[in-house]
Amino acid sequence: MKTFGLFNRFFLLTISFVFICSSCYKDIIDDLKKDIAVKYDGTWAANIVNTEANLTDFNLETGEDADFKIENQDNILVLTYNTTKLYSLRGEHLFSASLATTSFNFTLPAPSSPIKSRKANYNYTISKDIELNLDGMIIDSILLKSGVFTLNFTSDLNHEYVITLKSDYILNENMQKLDMTKRSTTPNVSFSINAKDKYVILPLGRNAIPITIEIEVIPGEGALNFPYHFNVTNTFPNMGFSWMHGQFIKKTEYLSKNLEMEFLRNNAILKCKAYSAKVHLDVRNNVGLPLSLDIDSVIICNPVENMYIPLITFNELLTAKYPIVRGEYATTTRTFDIDSFLFDNRNSFILFRATGILNNDGMDGNKYYITDTSRYRVHARIEFPLKINLHELSYFDTVAFSMDSLNVEELEYVIFRIQLENNFAFGIQSQVYFTNDNYAIIDSLFDAPLFIPKASVDPANDYHLIETSFGSEKVTVTNERLQKLAAAASNIIIRADAKINKSDPYMIFYYNEQKLGIKLGMQAHVKTQFDTSKNK
Repeated sequence: MKTFGLFNRFFLLTISFVFICSSCYKDIIDDLKKDIAVKYDGTWAANIVNTEANLTDFNLETGEDADFKIENQDNILVLTYNTTKLYSLRGEHLFSASLATTSFNFTLPAPSSPIKSRKANYNYTISKDIELNLDGMIIDSILLKSGVFTLNFTSDLNHEYVITLKSDYILNENMQKLDMTKRSTTPNVSFSINAKDKYVILPLGRNAIPITIEIEVIPGEGALNFPYHFNVTNTFPNMGFSWMHGQFIKKTEYLSKNLEMEFLRNNAILKCKAYSAKVHLDVRNNVGLPLSLDIDSVIICNPVENMYIPLITFNELLTAKYPIVRGEYATTTRTFDIDSFLFDNRNSFILFRATGILNNDGMDGNKYYITDTSRYRVHARIEFPLKINLHELSYFDTVAFSMDSLNVEELEYVIFRIQLENNFAFGIQSQVYFTNDNYAIIDSLFDAPLFIPKASVDPANDYHLIETSFGSEKVTVTNERLQKLAAAASNIIIRADAKINKSDPYMIFYYNEQKLGIKLGMQAHVKTQFDTSKNK
């Protein structure tokens, strides 16, 4: 920490000052003719933690996907938090496009008129359809993102020839039509087309791409032995699409997950009984297909408290919205009202089981789209006013701690001081822990946790704050204990636990003025002795 370096510089300046003034001490020694030791006592103080734990402090720039937010609704603060999310498979895993290795043949017949001189060229045009395997779908357009489309030509042609591959239905990123030409004197010619960013149109209603093959035979010295035969093999391994548009088959997927209520889970334990709560089951759909969920189970669970609250009694079919434009989302919400439930941010979850159904009507002539990354997700939003029966609340604050830059041998002791400011209508019990890199506790600061009483609140005014309560404690840590901390401590964890008793207000109202202030500092005491008894 930078503050330790500041102490070292201060300490060195003090030593320099002692040496500059050493002539004065030498005079004293000469006069008294006896040994003398000059002792220097120094202290150094630094703040380690200075923070306020206030729920509204967390409500900064929270967007639609934020884990939680606090809103003022009719002068009542309402807490809304999201559960974990359940995702469907992506479009590229739900639907597939491929082209099996196939082949076809064609023949270049002898011209109907007499064969011309050997300098005259013969031109042929062959039209073929390349059919794709689209898993029963009928697609009219695709944007490809990966794969290589290859056509291998083998013939018995014994003269030089020019072969051109064309298609008005295969376009590049600049919307230019496919047009590739090769000249050959051998029986074998191969075309390779990188599928990335190729836009493919399938106009025939049967997943076929029309292509045109133009061949120009250039006679040479040998005889022309019509007819000539061509065999064409086409391959398209690892075809990947960015999106497809057309008619899609029905796809189902079983969905099952415990939607965890992770609100403040990483730095707090929160248990409370929520009243007039709402559970909003959100289906956020990025797939351009009709979607419905055949919901089997939606149950609020807390196995520790043996609490199970089913939100539906029988299977329920939820018809979800779907986006019309690629890249957009459509959200559908099913809301459940709950009279009360015991919330525990470490043990509560919503058990969700359903079957997701895309395009439930199947091939009905309607056209939709799918992208490679599109999917839908399900999560719940829990909403309840902050008017709760509080059972347990624990707050944690973790900071890095190191004494590497300080020579512990020079310290006689260190005083740690903690100060708490409590604005809540319940008492606070606090402890400070030193942990290693793995957050295993190696020491605690206090023999017994520090306790501060509840703040004074006004029952006649919905328990608004009247007067804050304070608590502080000092602990002296000796050199022997410091050496153990210096060798192993990497972090400090401050824990504050709410202490609830029968005299506290039964209903806890949460207001903006409520907070828990925490300050932790340390003061090092140095003991260094300079022996000036030796005369030069």
